[in-house]
Amino acid sequence: MKRFLLPFLFCLGLYSCGEKDKEISGNTADFRFEIVDSMRIDYLGNLWIIDFDSGSQSYLARGNRDMEFIILDRDGLTRSTLDFPSDGPYALNGWLNPIGLRDGQIEFQLSNQGFFRYDFNGNRIWRYELPFDYFYISELSGDPIYPLGDEIAFIRPERAEVVTDQSLKSIFEGIYGQPIMQVFDTVSNRSRETMAFPPNSMYSDGNFYFWMFPTVIQSGKEWLFFSEMN
Repeated sequence: MKRFLLPFLFCLGLYSCGEKDKEISGNTADFRFEIVDSMRIDYLGNLWIIDFDSGSQSYLARGNRDMEFIILDRDGLTRSTLDFPSDGPYALNGWLNPIGLRDGQIEFQLSNQGFFRYDFNGNRIWRYELPFDYFYISELSGDPIYPLGDEIAFIRPERAEVVTDQSLKSIFEGIYGQPIMQVFDTVSNRSRETMAFPPNSMYSDGNFYFWMFPTVIQSGKEWLFFSEMN
């Protein structure tokens, strides 16, 4: 009896798997991409959407000129256009990166000059300058700063005196061996470092990919990060 039962069970298993595959195939065939919403923007030239702020329901876009940024509403209408000055007492000289929106304000990091916050009318309302010279090796993604009460967190920059007379490989080995984030108390100017690279990530395999940090995302009490490299 067992000799006849085993072939029967084997055939039954093949039939079940076949039916399951058909069911999965049938379900996946129902998925498709559709354009459910769009936005038309009245702008002459190239426009790059950078960020969206759910609080003010506004988009931040970069225009054709070096320091031109446009604030758009949900319908694509221009709320304001900002051309940050390159001369005068409030001159901004350098690369604004990263830049984003938070609670109806524009925040960005300016090359070696600290962190800034502007309103949608182009008025500077806050600046925090780090008490040392610093630089970033490559372009950053994500938010420029992450408010934590009296503290702010941001991607840890490099300091010139730390990387003097070192090879590029040594610099990146040092980067991957240190925490990702730096936190400053804006009242006392005390700082600390936090968020080590995960031990099971691609950054711990002994290879150095000539890319500084993954993108960091703050989601409530959780911190997420991802790498755009393949």
